[in-house]
Formats: sequence, C-alpha cells, structure tokens
Amino acid sequence: MSHPGPAAYTPGAATRPVQEGVGFTAGAQRVGPETLIERPRLVAEVDEALRRGSLLVTAGPGFGKTTILELAVRKAGRSAAWIACTEADRDPGRLLLDLVAAIRRGMPGAADAFAERLATAPGEIDAAAATDQLLAELEELLVDPLLVVIDDAERLEGAEDALELIAKLLRAPDAAVRVGVATRRQLQLRIGKLHAAGRVAELGEADLAFSAEESAAVLRLVRGADRGGSDVEDVVSVAQGWPLGVALLAARAPDHRRERGERIATAAPNGASLVALHAYLLEEVLDSLDPHLRGAVIESSLPHRITPAAVE
Repeated sequence: MSHPGPAAYTPGAATRPVQEGVGFTAGAQRVGPETLIERPRLVAEVDEALRRGSLLVTAGPGFGKTTILELAVRKAGRSAAWIACTEADRDPGRLLLDLVAAIRRGMPGAADAFAERLATAPGEIDAAAATDQLLAELEELLVDPLLVVIDDAERLEGAEDALELIAKLLRAPDAAVRVGVATRRQLQLRIGKLHAAGRVAELGEADLAFSAEESAAVLRLVRGADRGGSDVEDVVSVAQGWPLGVALLAARAPDHRRERGERIATAAPNGASLVALHAYLLEEVLDSLDPHLRGAVIESSLPHRITPAAVE
C-alpha cells in the first residue's frame, strides 16, 4: 500500500527513548509510588530472549509488560528504538515514519540518510518496500543489532498492513534488529516459521505474575513491616499474581475486621490506593473503549438496588 510522503510529519509524538528516571532500576519493577520490587530472574529471561532473537509479551493491563522490557533494555545497556503505538499507527506509512524517528532518537545517525530520502521522496511511499530497504541498510550499517520495542501493539489489532510491517521487523536478519513487542491481545502476525525456528520467544500472564514470595516482598515494602502468614495468603488468593492487584491490595489499610470473617478483598481501600485505582481504570481501561461500550461498562458497575448488604 502506498502513502503520502512525510513532508508535513513531525517525529517524536509517538516515540519515546528509554531514559533515566522513568521509574525503574536494573532488575526491579515498580509496584506503586516510590516502590520497587526486585525481579532479577524475569529480567534475565527477557534479556536472554532478546539476545537470542525477538520477544512477544502478551498480557492484560497491569501486568508490567512495558516495565519489564524497560528493565531488560537498561540491564543490557543497549540502544533501543521505542515506539508507543497510537491509533494513527494503524496506517503503515505513519508506523514506518514513527519507526524511523524512534531509530534516530535511539541510535543517532543510523537512519538519518534514510529519513532524508523519505522526506524528499516525490509522491507516495510504499511502506512495505521502504521497510525492506530500511532493514537492509541497518544490516549493512550496524555492528550490533538494534533493539526495536513496539509498545501498546494491541492498538494495531486488525490493521493488516501495519501488522505486516511488524512481522517484517520480526523476520529481519538477526544482524539488523531484535524486536520486543508488548500487547494486551494476541496479534495476527503470521510468524509460525519464526516460532518453529526458535527465533521468537513469548511471555504471557503466567510468566509476569508475582509469586507468593514477590507478593510478600510488596507487602513488606508498602506496609513497612515483615508481613506474612494470612496477610500474604489473602493477597495471593485475591490478586492471583496480578502485579497491579498485589500493589493495590498491599496499599490498603491493614485488615482489622478479620474477627467478622471478612477477607482482605472486602476491606475499604485507603485514599491513595482508591485514587490510583480510579486513575488506572480510567486511563487504561475505560479510555480505550468505544463510547457505547464504555457507557455499558459504567452502567453495569452501578447497583440497581441499594440494600443494607450492598452498603455493608
């Protein structure tokens, strides 16, 4: 598919380089404000996967997909071209332009000549052919492969031409690029041969979930005490390893109602965790829904009858 030339395009809006100060340290995952949990085994697993080839990380919101990729990039000390996908990237021409902009930011000089040719190209650009040319130039130019991270890739779901561009990156020679893809849903990338050849690894929710030991570590960090026993059991039972759930439960006020037989899931959250939960649901869940579905979700969350049991 051909697309208009990029003369009016301003790069940078949909790209972000890995930087200091974005809320992580090597081998540690953020679980709340100023709270980091060490996850060296998982970080090492991601780092090793990206050294061998490419990686797909597929999990729902709150599992730390972006964070774990950030940690692996930082641990390796490598340059990375980072794209945070938007709806505009469903157009393969825009996705290509964002890729080039990300490469220029992550590895200055690696794609400058290519970007200049794109900017001065007359008429339309064939995004697929241009991507092949870019990969060929990177393979010839680079000594070590460039890491490309495609974040929020679920926004490309159903956009066949944009997904084919991602597949081209995954199929590229290892000498050119390694690719990390973070998505909330499985994508139709048609890369079965790569899986069979061991060139693409996958991580899912089970791999990203907190263990009982990690959940206990979060409780100690957030509550400032060596929590154990029933507190940890409650968190593990309710959150089922969901990292954001563990963090929100840990931020609740300690449960003083156990004598009434109530579990930690029914305890009233403190103000900080309630605000965090509302912000997360708004930004990461409700904002991504179409207006009709968003209205239905909000309506379904409201009780039709208020009873003493519901209030309690």
